[in-house]
Amino acid sequence: MVKRSLTVSPRSSNPVPQIASLIDAALQEHCALSPEFHADYQLELSTLTGLGFTAILAEGSRIRSCRPHFATFLRYRDFTRHTDRLEQLSHAIAAIICSSIYSFKKLGFPLYYDSFVTALVNTLKSPDSASNAELTKGIKKIMQELFEQCS
Repeated sequence: MVKRSLTVSPRSSNPVPQIASLIDAALQEHCALSPEFHADYQLELSTLTGLGFTAILAEGSRIRSCRPHFATFLRYRDFTRHTDRLEQLSHAIAAIICSSIYSFKKLGFPLYYDSFVTALVNTLKSPDSASNAELTKGIKKIMQELFEQCS
């Protein structure tokens, strides 16, 4: 299995492509796994996207711009059946994540924010258990930097 590297250029004005590239890499990696791992990962993606979109709905100012992204997620969430749409799916999820960070900040970080962050880390983690601790730490650091850019 190929080792993933987590690198993000500092201070990009739009973190969506960076988050999308991390998600795309994770989706590609999970597509290569045997089918018994797909259901759990799909559930993790749904949790992440659902919690993010819930924050967007609760806050209210970005619903219109995020609806198409959520529709894309719903259309292609069974990522193993839509391997030709992984980039589009990754971008939609990343856009929801970025908009939800703004919403979480405006809402004062409701209780489900912790579940959102956990789902995000689990979504980006490699299925290779040997690298999970180091990768989790790296993911959290990079996501903190990207979260600061989401507005």
